[in-house]
Parts: sequence; structure tokens; C-alpha cells
Amino acid sequence: MYRTGDLARRRADGALEYVGRADGQVKVRGYRVELGEVEAALCGHPGVAEVAVALREDALVAYVRGDADPDEITAHAAKTLPPYMVPSQVVPVAEFARTVNGKLDRSALPEPGEAQRDTPAEDLVGPVEQMIGEVWSQVLRKPTIRPDDNFFKLGGHSLLAIKLVARVRADLRVALPVKAAYQHPRLRDLARHIESLLAA
Repeated sequence: MYRTGDLARRRADGALEYVGRADGQVKVRGYRVELGEVEAALCGHPGVAEVAVALREDALVAYVRGDADPDEITAHAAKTLPPYMVPSQVVPVAEFARTVNGKLDRSALPEPGEAQRDTPAEDLVGPVEQMIGEVWSQVLRKPTIRPDDNFFKLGGHSLLAIKLVARVRADLRVALPVKAAYQHPRLRDLARHIESLLAA
């Protein structure tokens, strides 16, 4: 049941209880991922001062201190990491909680929550935006999709990105790589990218 690097503790009743990994390794949709490797890739962005990556409901979430835009960080990660290692959400934080020893307190990382959607609704413009909006609504199970919505902030991940790209290829007959979903996570930006491919 246990692998090298697993952490467990013996309870008062004698049973063993699994409490995590000693090396920061997690399993994401069947892939074993070293959180430190993802953090190192994100720290390569000049606008990232400090980062912590955690697993939340089978998705990677990056907590970032710095002045970089979350979408830029996601696009940066997509250049060097395989899709399953790219965080589904980037959460800006002002400061990280610390332990008494001065180390980052991972147990104090907040739940990311859903992206704020308190701005007035804006209509999708053009056939490409409308098609993408329809696909997003289906795969993300969101009734309302807006042009400025971010695929990953709405709960998207690598498997859903593959579904999105497959649908675009089938409906528009355009060769869209999966990494395009990471490089253009905002619906409006992805639509403009697809339109440029269609024009070419």
C-alpha cells in the first residue's frame, strides 16, 4: 500500500494513517508530479518572487507572490512543462504564512475558490467566440461564458483542454495544438489566435 517517500502515522488505536509525501510528490490524473519541479519552472518568470504549488481536487494550483499577471505565468509554464504539470489556476498572494522556523506553511494556503464574476456580462462576438463559448460551457459545466473568462480559472485542466482542442479541430478544421489553450487561456485571446490561423 505504501511507497518509498510516503508519510504515515500510527494512531492511538494502532492503525496507520496516510498523511502525505515527504518529497512533495503528488499524483495528478494518473501522472506523478514533483511540486518542486513545477515551482522551479514558475520561478523562471521574472515577475514571480515566490511560489508554492499545491494539489486541490486533482488539479494543481499555484500561489504566487510577485507582480506578474496570472495569465502570463500560465503561458510561461506551458512553454517548459507538459500540459498535466501546468497549474490549472494561479492565485496571487501578498504574503505567505510562515512556520515558527520561517519556512512556508503549506497548510495555511487558502482555497483558491472560483474566479470573481461580478463584472457586467458581455456578449460573445463572432462565430469563433460563440463556438468556443459553447464548448467551454459544455466541458466546464458553466451556463454563462464571457469573452474575458479564463479557461483555467473556471476549472479547466489538461484533459478538458484536450477536449476543447479536439472540438475546435473538428468544427473549424484548424490545426490547434493543446499548448495554445495554455498560451491563450482567455476566451477572447484564444478566439483571435484561432481566427489568425484560419486566415493563414
